Amino acid sequence: YVPMFLPGLGLPLVTNLLLQEVLGNRPVAFSLAVFTVTFPPLRFYTLNWTVPDALFITFLMAAAWLLALTVHGKGGVWTWALLGLAAACVALSRPEGVAYASIYGGVAALQRASIRRKLAAMVAFLLPVGLFSLIMLSAYGYPWPRSLAGAMRPSGILANWQVRDGGALEDF
Repeated sequence: YVPMFLPGLGLPLVTNLLLQEVLGNRPVAFSLAVFTVTFPPLRFYTLNWTVPDALFITFLMAAAWLLALTVHGKGGVWTWALLGLAAACVALSRPEGVAYASIYGGVAALQRASIRRKLAAMVAFLLPVGLFSLIMLSAYGYPWPRSLAGAMRPSGILANWQVRDGGALEDF
């Protein structure tokens, strides 16, 4: 239940913190955060189910909030390290997460900050992502999950039905 529990608690909090940091107005930030997390399609199709999208959105908002803190010159080395860790969580929670994490990394790299802070973010990002890549490389022979772009082709759908008929998906 953690994939449902964490976003249910974390998304309203980090959305509110992000909007407070960006807007500087608590009532407006709170109102927009409530509107965002109670938006019916987001709530029903993403946050109420145990899918990686809910975690992805939560980590995306957390990374955006931490990036806003660094852009405004707030926080120290730990804020930068948490930014790197949040960006790593974004990268690891969805296949396209690497693209979003690279945007955060690019904006963070352009900030006027000490090299120590930037290194903290980079190390906090590279440790989990690098470990994941090493595990993928040793287990499957490639360092990152392959794209699912062809999964909806007729051949991909037929292959999925063959796996299902073979008993590999008994729980479904």
